[in-house]
Amino acid sequence: MKSFKMFLAVAITAGIVCADVPMLINYPGKLTEKNGNPITGTKSIKFSLYDAESSGTEKWNGTYSVEVNKGVFNVLLGSGASPFSSTLDFSTNYWLEISVSGEVMSPRQRISSVGYSIRSEFSNRADVVNTPLVYAGCGDIDSSVSEKIYIHLDKVPRSVKLYLYGEKMSTLFYSEMGSHNHTASSGNSGDHGHNILTDNTNTWFGASTCIGTVDDSDSTRAWRSWPIQNSGSHNHSIAVNNNGNPSVNAGNNNKTYPDSVRVLIDGLNKTGFIGNPNGKNYWNSINSTWGDGSHEFSSGELNLTSYLLSTGEHKIEFTESSGGRIRYNLYIYY
Repeated sequence: MKSFKMFLAVAITAGIVCADVPMLINYPGKLTEKNGNPITGTKSIKFSLYDAESSGTEKWNGTYSVEVNKGVFNVLLGSGASPFSSTLDFSTNYWLEISVSGEVMSPRQRISSVGYSIRSEFSNRADVVNTPLVYAGCGDIDSSVSEKIYIHLDKVPRSVKLYLYGEKMSTLFYSEMGSHNHTASSGNSGDHGHNILTDNTNTWFGASTCIGTVDDSDSTRAWRSWPIQNSGSHNHSIAVNNNGNPSVNAGNNNKTYPDSVRVLIDGLNKTGFIGNPNGKNYWNSINSTWGDGSHEFSSGELNLTSYLLSTGEHKIEFTESSGGRIRYNLYIYY
């Protein structure tokens, strides 16, 4: 007959995250042959909890395919297809009965309420339960350019939270927005002089040395008798447009706010499904987008957990039909 030795932790761990996640009992043990030789291989082991040392009522059972290595194994009771019932009272004492490949080990092992190593399913998988993986950044987006976050999930996360902010961006010298004009302006440049190209040899001369009189006989001067004013203190206007033609004053007042921000997860628009859970302003419930084109916005906490349920590569993308700046903070909890 095989012998079985049971080891249990002696204190409740701090891994109980919340009441609505599965609870587990960490059960390490040792399994040997009758002669004491340790067993290696896969064994079918059934675990049952009773409310008495003998007879009594079975409160829970679960059968697991267990990898045993040199007699040592570890099982998370309550995991997989055999979760503990929500009505199971862990403040009382239970006796654990173990059957290996149909053979019942005896006697039952008593485990008291202080003897449980209980933890949530998620805390069992995380190195640090409450420390999230954080992605943060910002970018200018429009109809041609989006902002993307590429993530790789080693495990299915317990929770994914997104905080989104929309700000205005300057369109000055912004070259990815299609056909448009720019304006810019300069300040007072102070006292200074100018050089003007005035002869047909394409040579630069000072204005005072190359402008002649009406009767100037030097025909090499292209422009004669051009009135030159004292340079003094004055301003300039600069012309810049998208055709390269100098024509308009320059300024820096052209800014745009986002008016139709969407959140795409793995290429699918999820903005309408996520919605506006925090009741924030500048949410367009008709088009299911963020922003109104005239104000900054903040989304508050957006829950993306139900859209990231598989391991591997994922892409979160922010799109906008006109233009604006997006800032984001993404928190992934395992």
